[in-house]
Amino acid sequence: DSTVLQACIQLVASYWLKDADYNLVTLFEGLDVVDSTIADDTIKALLNSYPEIADRIEFSSKVWDELQPESAFILRHTLEYYKEKKDISSLEDRLPETLEVVKLIRKQLDSRSSSDERDFNHNEDDHDIEIADAEIDYIILQLLIISKNLDFLDELGRREMLTLMRKLLVIPDISEQHIGHIMDIIRKLALDETDFTQITVEVISGVQQNGEEALLIALFDISFVFGIDEISENLKKDELASVFMSALESENSEIQAIAAEGLAKLLYGGRIPNASLVLHNLAVMYFHILTVENLNLRQCLSYFFPAYCYSLPSNQKEMAKAVVPIFIEYSSCYYLEWKGKVSDTSFQTTTQINQQLFSWADPRISLELSKNIGSVTNDSNLGEELVWFFEIGVDALMAANNYCKNIDENSNLEIIVLIIKGLIQLTLKLGLENVPKSELEIASASYNKPNSVKNLLFVYEKLFILCRCLKLECSSRFKSDLVLKRGIDKLESNLAKLLKNSRLGYNISELFRDLLQNDQLRVLYKTFAKGDDLNVLEELNLKQSTVNSALISELDLNSDDIPNDSGDDAIFDEKIEKEEVSAGAEDIHDDLESLNAIENIEDETKKLNMISENKSIVKKNGILKPKKPRKSIDIKGRRPYPNKLVFDPKSELDSVRQQIDDILLDE
Repeated sequence: DSTVLQACIQLVASYWLKDADYNLVTLFEGLDVVDSTIADDTIKALLNSYPEIADRIEFSSKVWDELQPESAFILRHTLEYYKEKKDISSLEDRLPETLEVVKLIRKQLDSRSSSDERDFNHNEDDHDIEIADAEIDYIILQLLIISKNLDFLDELGRREMLTLMRKLLVIPDISEQHIGHIMDIIRKLALDETDFTQITVEVISGVQQNGEEALLIALFDISFVFGIDEISENLKKDELASVFMSALESENSEIQAIAAEGLAKLLYGGRIPNASLVLHNLAVMYFHILTVENLNLRQCLSYFFPAYCYSLPSNQKEMAKAVVPIFIEYSSCYYLEWKGKVSDTSFQTTTQINQQLFSWADPRISLELSKNIGSVTNDSNLGEELVWFFEIGVDALMAANNYCKNIDENSNLEIIVLIIKGLIQLTLKLGLENVPKSELEIASASYNKPNSVKNLLFVYEKLFILCRCLKLECSSRFKSDLVLKRGIDKLESNLAKLLKNSRLGYNISELFRDLLQNDQLRVLYKTFAKGDDLNVLEELNLKQSTVNSALISELDLNSDDIPNDSGDDAIFDEKIEKEEVSAGAEDIHDDLESLNAIENIEDETKKLNMISENKSIVKKNGILKPKKPRKSIDIKGRRPYPNKLVFDPKSELDSVRQQIDDILLDE
């Protein structure tokens, strides 16, 4: 009833407002503007009945800066009153600038507690916090309604308002009432319907991504505190790790960066098992062409890898295990997908990747850095650390042999050859000869070698056997590739040189057969050798069987001569003495033969010089006629100067005799 309505308005204006000292803020404090709808009807009725009230409401900067729910309520309704009356001049005079409204909303957001903070501060008075947040949300709501009256002609203010609206939409506990007004503002900010649709889709996508990001961060935090194994007890094996790995391969760059940072922290804190596998995945993402523009991921990992590897030798060891898998995966992408197809500035060459990986995994580099900062003064443990570093070469050559072993009609031979060449180059770049001099001296001079030296030599031996297997395989499959052949030959030569220090006088074939006496090396060779290449094993097995039978027979025949109380040591000492006596007798015999050989050589040389100088030699059949002068030939087929002795006095007697017979027969 209009009469009742008018009476109520007069009652409020004459009595209630008077009791509030004509202060609208005080009046509406009693009407609960936040939770009651009566306040809206009341102020509308007052402004329509008493227009002078609207003219007297203050819109100063102080009022805007000190907003309360009641004052925000009054300002909003006053502006709407002028809009309804179409008093544009009064409305524009009282509306703040767009940037000012943005600042006011941000100020209220900064004072608002998030749902996470409320959960964390659960010991405080929850009721008071909820009331305070409800009042702040109400003030923000009034400011949003006011913002719908802005013209947004200022481009800077327009961009800031759009950014703020997007931020409000992703707040987890934002009110649905707010969302409606926010979408109205975005529609007004958009250039057209297409722009509005695009902005809306981006906001929705951002809300979904933020949820995934928050979940991922929470999982990483829990894993770092308790460890992956601890929180994976009720999960399948490696299920949580697979979640992290899949996040690392996400199409969203932010998810990738968060996953990389989380895994890096877990590795650095020693909270994750199977570190080499995780390092492999991180390094591949770090080098991959798809992360060129993901600066957050690359910046994080560029700091992580050196910090992780140089902090502990065990970390470098884990990195060394991952080097070959990283190289193979990168090389496959490099040759199959990138080279010649995308810009060279987007990726590194395989040689550059090798250098980068070695800079992280090489203990010699870590040692030099430690010496420079004074944390380490000697390299006593370097020999042991080089063992696992050189195992990179073992991994590389095993991978190369596996490539050869698994070739079929569907294999891409061109790419396989390129990868094998890269693996050989990787092994050559290890610096196998760059070890402390003391280690090499011990290896060549000492029979009682320390474990570090034995392990180092065993790595060399494995490398040599694998290199020989690869050489045999490549010589049959890739005969025409001279670059590959030279690379394998160079590696074999380097390894043979290192191993000959402990086996003086051995050539490569003898060295190879000697190494196959070791059971482990024999198994390694048998794994990759095939066909005729296995004949050498059968020969060695037969020879070993014969030697063993002979030794057993000798021990049986001489068992009565062996003291019962001396055991194996007595047998060993007695055999050594016999060998020494026998060796001495052989030396004397060899010396006598050498003297006789030298005398015979000198006699034969005189005769040959006479022949070369065209002098006559009396034979049973008469005198040999002079012939045209000619130069003699030495043992190696070279033609010496005329006055030089034909034979070297140190040459073997049988070779000299054979050569003399050939020359005399020729004459």
